[in-house]
Amino acid sequence: MGWTGGAVGKNENVPQRASPASSYRRSGLGFDQLTPFLPAIGHIIAEYVQSGGPNNLVFSPELTGRERQMIFAEAKKNHLQCHCHKRGHNSEDVYVVVSMLQTPLELVNCLVRNGGENDSFQLLEPSQVQL
Repeated sequence: MGWTGGAVGKNENVPQRASPASSYRRSGLGFDQLTPFLPAIGHIIAEYVQSGGPNNLVFSPELTGRERQMIFAEAKKNHLQCHCHKRGHNSEDVYVVVSMLQTPLELVNCLVRNGGENDSFQLLEPSQVQL
C-alpha cells in the first residue's frame, strides 16, 4: 500500500462521488431557523402599507435583536420610517415602531381626515395670542 508514482486516481474507477446529504440555503454557524419569521413580517408590513392607516405599527419588546434587524430591513424596502424605543429604565425592553413617511402637510391632511388625531398626534385649533 502506498504511492507508486503517477497521478492519483488516474487508473482507479470511483463507483460514486460523495455528495452532500442536504442543503440549508447557505446557512452557516449560528443559523436560528428564523425563516418563518421573515415572510410573516413581510406580510404584516405589506398589509400596513396597503391599509394606509393613520396609526403606527408597534412590535413587541420580546423580539430579539436579529428579529428587530429584519423588521428594519423590511420597513426600509417598503419606504417606511422605523425607530426603536426603550420602555422604562430597563434597556432590554426595546420595541420597534414603524410608520409611514409623511410630509407635514400630508400629516395635517391625514389628521383632518381621521377626526383630528391618531396614536401620536392631536390636531389643535389655533388660539388667539395676546402680545
